[in-house]
Amino acid sequence: MCPWSYEKQLILIQEYVGELTPKEIEVKWAPFWVQIYNLPLNSKTKETGWVIGSCLGSVLDVDVIEAGVQWGKRLQFTVRIDVTKRLVRGKKISIERGEPKWVNFKYERLPNFCYRCGFLDHSLKECSEGQTEGGKEGTSQLQYGA
Repeated sequence: MCPWSYEKQLILIQEYVGELTPKEIEVKWAPFWVQIYNLPLNSKTKETGWVIGSCLGSVLDVDVIEAGVQWGKRLQFTVRIDVTKRLVRGKKISIERGEPKWVNFKYERLPNFCYRCGFLDHSLKECSEGQTEGGKEGTSQLQYGA
């Protein structure tokens, strides 16, 4: 039942190995459901979900029946993502020697995150990328939507 959040802030809980000291434990992974859009119908398979999902992190599950095809608009999978890195908006993929196509990623149940830079550790109001020297917001585009 992850990810967990409190007042729209991400809470990370990490299982630990008993022989590690607290300083050695990395708390930076959270599982998220990710949806892939713009895939050709014959590519909406469990295998494709594992391959594309492994580009984002370690795949936990792909929501497709065994040896079947997902017939909906999207393919979705659960992946453990490193929350210290930017979220990936999409990726160019080549399927069976075809022309490369851009596929979009949408993340389910995201906590507060920055729509300008894609990091999960702050919100848009706290982003330093869009600030000018006077402290006012610049006109930079919101890469992750409105």
